[in-house]
Amino acid sequence: MTEQTLIDGLISTYQTLNSAILGRNEEGLLNGKQPGASAKDVIRNLRDTEMLFSKELKERTTGVAIPTVANVGDSPTLGMETPNDTIAMLLAQFGTARETTLAMLRSLNAAEWDAEQNGVPSIRRRVAELLANDHRNLGELESVMARL
Repeated sequence: MTEQTLIDGLISTYQTLNSAILGRNEEGLLNGKQPGASAKDVIRNLRDTEMLFSKELKERTTGVAIPTVANVGDSPTLGMETPNDTIAMLLAQFGTARETTLAMLRSLNAAEWDAEQNGVPSIRRRVAELLANDHRNLGELESVMARL
């Protein structure tokens, strides 16, 4: 996939989420929940994955390790998350992290997209994996929304 195709796919995810979620009543998105993930669970997963990816990309492109916050395990943190965060808050956090990712990707040259480092896959491959994760989560979100 070309760099622009991957970037367009990442943008499309955010646009799809906005059109599916924004303007909907939060309580309505959580009511009628059947076994399995809720819309909030899916958005939280997308946010967490994006934050981790953005951190990884920044470390890789700058060579500077980003400090990790103690006692959070593998979960990313903005320092203010609570279990009561609304879907709108999670979506906004996802959007902020996605825009950071996009800004970094747009600054890369072709060689940087394809470089592998110490057995770590190329940025192109990692972005393709991120986009595949987006598609899985959007499919799950569609399934959740159909159950509401």
